[in-house]
Amino acid sequence: MENKFLTVGYITSTRGLKGVLRVKSTSYFAKERYKKGNLVYLYNEKDNTRISVIANTYTTDNKFDYVSFKDLEDINLVEKYIGYAIQVNRDENAHIEMDQVTVETGMDCEHGDTACKIPNLRIDDLDDEY
Repeated sequence: MENKFLTVGYITSTRGLKGVLRVKSTSYFAKERYKKGNLVYLYNEKDNTRISVIANTYTTDNKFDYVSFKDLEDINLVEKYIGYAIQVNRDENAHIEMDQVTVETGMDCEHGDTACKIPNLRIDDLDDEY
């Protein structure tokens, strides 16, 4: 069975010299996604390659998230990942609570659609941000 991956952000640039990457997250719970020790995947959409990495540090400034990965703690090692997507395995993230959704989930719903049953989510807010 093929693994299914969920894109939770995109690497937009570097920050400093210690391998910290600036990420535009597409997930409402980035702090949990990038928690130290968590496994995520860096995915190159151009050539369909994916590598696994372990989150090392996480901070945010409310606009972007800043993440570093174990064994990639130097700017020279991470610059090549600018433009990559950050993904998680859907099966490994079954612990997500029902009221925690991603932008991808919300995009399948329409404003006022009660069949979607996504609690505490305003679809019109998604349209403005993404």
